[in-house]
Amino acid sequence: LCAESEMVGFEIVELDPLDGEALILLGEIGLDASRPDEARTVLEEALTLAREQEQPQTVASALCVAARLPGGDVEAARAALASYTDASTLPTKHFQLWRATRDPADLRAAKRALDDLLAKNPPEHHHAMRTNVPVHREILAAWREELGDDDEAADGGSPTESPTRVGEPDV
Repeated sequence: LCAESEMVGFEIVELDPLDGEALILLGEIGLDASRPDEARTVLEEALTLAREQEQPQTVASALCVAARLPGGDVEAARAALASYTDASTLPTKHFQLWRATRDPADLRAAKRALDDLLAKNPPEHHHAMRTNVPVHREILAAWREELGDDDEAADGGSPTESPTRVGEPDV
């Protein structure tokens, strides 16, 4: 799957060299494949393009992935994420920060964003969103493993059963 995603990313960049999101995907793949130098190159290119094109969402995405690089700037990613408005990908961005920091607060933020996203969708779609979206599965698995919480919502309950609903204090 990683090789296929990488091939698609390169094809997109070949067709549209100004596609910052494709470059970010290639950066993620490079990081996951333990190729940080390659990842740094494409993420810097994505960041430059996003800034030139005045795309703050893409800037935030690039910074969140780049935070995972050795010497990555977590604070810059957090600052960019503070104004991030795409609720559909917000859980992913917080999870990327958690992967960079392993700070429980970042994992809590990813879980809260996922819970909030679930709350905005019909209940009959929740199970599929939890189980069919790879990053959502990863967030829930990390939540259970790292915080020792067997969230009932992960197994098909409603998001209101979750201990991390928006507006509730962090534990």
